[in-house]
Amino acid sequence: MFFSFLLLFAQTSIAAIPAKVEADIGHQLQTVLEQSVQLSADSESKKSDWNCSGKKYRLEIHAPEEEQSAAAYAALRELGFLYPHPRISIRPDKKKLLAACGKRFSWQPRLKLRGFHLHLEHPNEWVDGFLMGNKAIAEDGLWWLVRNGQNLLQIEMVRMPDETLRNGLGPLMQEARALGIKTGLCFSFAMIQQHSYRLIPFWQDFFGWKTTEALVNNLRRINEMVPGDFVGFELGSSEFTSTSAARTLEWMNAAGKYLRSVNMRMLVKSHVSSNQVSPDFGNFNFLPHYASPDVGVQAHTVFFYGLQDSAAPMYGQKNFADMQKYMLKEKNFRDVWYYPETSYWIGMDIDVPIFLTDYLVARTADVDFLEKQGIAAQLNFSSGQELGYWLFDWQVALLADPQSRGRPTYAIELLGEDAKEWKKILAWQSEYFKRRQLIRVLSTTNLMDELSPLFAPVHDRTLLRRLRRKPTMLAAEIVELSEAIKAAPNFAFVKNAEIRALLEVTLLRMRHALALRQAIEAQQQGGDSEKFLSEATKIRTEAKQILESTIKASNRYPESWIYDRRENPTSYPFGYLWTAKTLFYWEREEGIVREHRLNPFYKMLVNPISILF
Repeated sequence: MFFSFLLLFAQTSIAAIPAKVEADIGHQLQTVLEQSVQLSADSESKKSDWNCSGKKYRLEIHAPEEEQSAAAYAALRELGFLYPHPRISIRPDKKKLLAACGKRFSWQPRLKLRGFHLHLEHPNEWVDGFLMGNKAIAEDGLWWLVRNGQNLLQIEMVRMPDETLRNGLGPLMQEARALGIKTGLCFSFAMIQQHSYRLIPFWQDFFGWKTTEALVNNLRRINEMVPGDFVGFELGSSEFTSTSAARTLEWMNAAGKYLRSVNMRMLVKSHVSSNQVSPDFGNFNFLPHYASPDVGVQAHTVFFYGLQDSAAPMYGQKNFADMQKYMLKEKNFRDVWYYPETSYWIGMDIDVPIFLTDYLVARTADVDFLEKQGIAAQLNFSSGQELGYWLFDWQVALLADPQSRGRPTYAIELLGEDAKEWKKILAWQSEYFKRRQLIRVLSTTNLMDELSPLFAPVHDRTLLRRLRRKPTMLAAEIVELSEAIKAAPNFAFVKNAEIRALLEVTLLRMRHALALRQAIEAQQQGGDSEKFLSEATKIRTEAKQILESTIKASNRYPESWIYDRRENPTSYPFGYLWTAKTLFYWEREEGIVREHRLNPFYKMLVNPISILF
């Protein structure tokens, strides 16, 4: 089948569409029609056509050369071909394809550059695929990007031997480029956090000895092993501590100059952490403002907050107004790529697990804002796509489509869900989880939170172990949780079984959090706290059964360790979904309440030494 298909296209090769992509487009159509399909492409028009004449079928793509692949897959999407997850494909039936004969499609992407940053410092499926030899996982991910019209891929690098770079990651990135994806690696100048791949050796940085020379030499060496189109850089010695601002500025300019000489872009991540201030340059994260125009910016926001949210109480920030202002200021002088998230691993969402629909709302509003401001590049940070988080990534990928404008339910609607009913879920979560800040009690604490006020917490919250000393806050949280649970929509209408299960688990998490706070209240008042603790355990058991059933039905990476404990190249000896499967954090919180635990390190999974070094 594949050989004969190649023969078919030998006569009609489309120069601007990579050969493998061309073959895939035809194969998708041929699988449904059970007959060959002819493709053609040119750049003379802006609309594509699906033509049928008798038993002959032809898909004509009219788009600029750099958009022809995306335009073809956009046409397929209009015909009913959907790719919500790297290992989920939805095809229309033959009747639907034939009913669309003569249809014309337009494709004018809202973002010129769009793609994903795969965060390999977190122990997810991408680590398995790109660094640990499970090549099929990586390749499926590349095809997901292409089929959803994405043209950027960035890999966050952890320390690894040159052999892995040259023989493992290198060929995969070459494959991505052959599919029409612009590729880039992300390093740090001198960061020690989370096994970051630093380009300046520690001792050279410590003594300030030939640091710029080491940086450029290592960039040159790695580029020979893994050629790409752009490079991203992490600032500082960690997310929360800075290096010398003057020296860092020298590094930026030197790296930018070298990368320009080999026709590559350079981008520096601007984080939202607020405690790094240089007396000479101000906010350390905005240091690229003083760099040469060769130095671009990846302007970061975190979690399910957006650029225009009035409140985003993370990393000591009130909101991200300063990041928005920074982006608008820099866009006229250098490359500015928006760099948001659709998952915030480590106790905040995917690993709890809670299913946060405000990712759909915030990311959609962000792209609407980018489009109005003429910022045409977005690189979305993903920590993994399992347990329903593929929906958030898919919505972000689809936001390049003009039809997504102002529609946080766009991906949901494509799945055949009831948008009217789904808007009730979105409104409910936005009101209670974000505006009323119940996210503070539904997510759980990480070490930075537990050690506050010694360190700025990742997210503003009152620690569970401190609620006994804050009866007013305790009472307020009980009232807010009770009201939110009472106002919860009915999820029975949700057609996708995986998503419905995760919404149910999220509601159970609300009930679990309420029972724990009622137990604390009972302890204070001399009541029967064990009644509420038993209720919390019962709720956790129910949620665990739902998760076990869901994982069994939708474990798309059985060859991976993401639900288990295992050493891997990251700082974490467990997969990012091990805590979700076991409900580790729920059980930990029960222990804090039952045993009156005050120790911030109680059942703390994260090893600070491993994280730092």
